[in-house]
Amino acid sequence: MNFDSSSQRLIALVSIGVVLLAIALALYTKRIRRKRKAARARISAEFKKLAGMTSMPERNFVRQYAAREFTGEGAIVDLGCWMGSFTRPLATGLRENPRIRGGECRIHAYDRFVWEKWMNPCVAGTRWEGRYRDGDDFRDAFLEQVGPVADLVTVHAGDLNEERWDPAEPIEYLLIDAMKTWELANSVVANFFPALKPGLSLIHHQDFVHFFTPWIHLLMFRFRPYFEPRTYVPNDSFIFTYREQIPAALLEKRYSFADFSEAEVAEAFAYSLSLIPAAASANIHAARIMLHIHQEDWSGARAAMERVRGAGIPLEKDLKVVSRLLENHALQSAAAGR
Repeated sequence: MNFDSSSQRLIALVSIGVVLLAIALALYTKRIRRKRKAARARISAEFKKLAGMTSMPERNFVRQYAAREFTGEGAIVDLGCWMGSFTRPLATGLRENPRIRGGECRIHAYDRFVWEKWMNPCVAGTRWEGRYRDGDDFRDAFLEQVGPVADLVTVHAGDLNEERWDPAEPIEYLLIDAMKTWELANSVVANFFPALKPGLSLIHHQDFVHFFTPWIHLLMFRFRPYFEPRTYVPNDSFIFTYREQIPAALLEKRYSFADFSEAEVAEAFAYSLSLIPAAASANIHAARIMLHIHQEDWSGARAAMERVRGAGIPLEKDLKVVSRLLENHALQSAAAGR
């Protein structure tokens, strides 16, 4: 096929135009990527400054979930928000989510907001160091930390044992950092789990890989037919997907250690260990020992520790904590002549 000179010039111009457009698109894409990278770095720097007992991987996970996966079909509920080190990333992600417009979805943040002396080391070196004494209301610190996204947060100040959630209002993301006692664990199960929806809801146990809360392992093992393990997030979190409706009778029951046989306890902790990397296993073993300590079964706790030592598991992380508890008890018992 022959082309005259005008046709050749047109083809050349079109070719040049295509090349220039490709270059422009490449430069634009590069610019957008740089801006997004800079924004991520800025947000990451902001998150690092937050006072809180949560890790950067955990904070980044909840932000990414709220930005990319949250559908808005249910609520986001943050139980035990303390000073908002999860609330702020959640709300930041919510603001970035293209599915969500304006303030149509909000984070429901629950806490007593009552200062206790054990919290003092957690704010060492921050502007809140020395600000509060036992019994003080620290809601102002929470509001300071979530300030840029406070319009997306509904604060619920009160005892979770007395709080109620309407089960007709679905919860899409239930972040739990409040199961510090059996009583609180039972309250969360009875008052918030009924609002979970199969195929939609996730629950985030921030204390899953922590020594103090062995009841979490017992409950999640008992409820394993209804949840699917999803994600371990360092340092302490595990996320489950809700797959099947839990019968009401199981949610209404008040659980205690007495409801679990020794065999089921062993299976529960074996199940939890199967969900996490070996590097995080020390804390699960520590929770098994802490189960005995909570019941003041010191001989059982020492036997569990001996099994850990016999298995060659290094005494690291939370295992060091429970080891000190056992040593202190032995010294106190010796001093008392027991």
